[in-house]
Amino acid sequence: MSDKVLVLNCGSSSIKYQLYLMPEGQVLAKGLVEKSGEAAGAYKHSDDGGEQAGKQKIADHREGLVLAVKCLTGSKKPAIKAMSEIKAVGHRVVHGGEKFTGSVVVTAEVEKTIEEYYDLAPLHNPPNMTGIRAAKELLPGVPQIACFDTAFHTTLPEVAYI
Repeated sequence: MSDKVLVLNCGSSSIKYQLYLMPEGQVLAKGLVEKSGEAAGAYKHSDDGGEQAGKQKIADHREGLVLAVKCLTGSKKPAIKAMSEIKAVGHRVVHGGEKFTGSVVVTAEVEKTIEEYYDLAPLHNPPNMTGIRAAKELLPGVPQIACFDTAFHTTLPEVAYI
């Protein structure tokens, strides 16, 4: 059985996203929302229905994610007809410190720990957390998974990371 998984990469003023059919790994849609919080935001989206692009004010990551959802559901051949089709959301999180050596289901404890690492990645972890919170609000009950860049480094031999 296949499921649709939304993957988010929330940067300081952008959201990159892809919707996958899993376990096949087929990309159903992808897009970019950028310049959120600035006077002139922009977005691009592509799926089987073609491409969409536009410019508009995007107040924050929550509004950017709402725009991404509108693109996912509103093209000529939408990748999803309803948000209920999304079975999980994966989030790129830059810094997991030494605590996270792999992907984890986001819990209140995980959120607290990501916040504790804000000083290790001040340009990345706060927007990553904002994206997690926005996705939880827009997709209540859908599992949120944090995937840490730093988890990769735990697989390196000591000679490589020293």
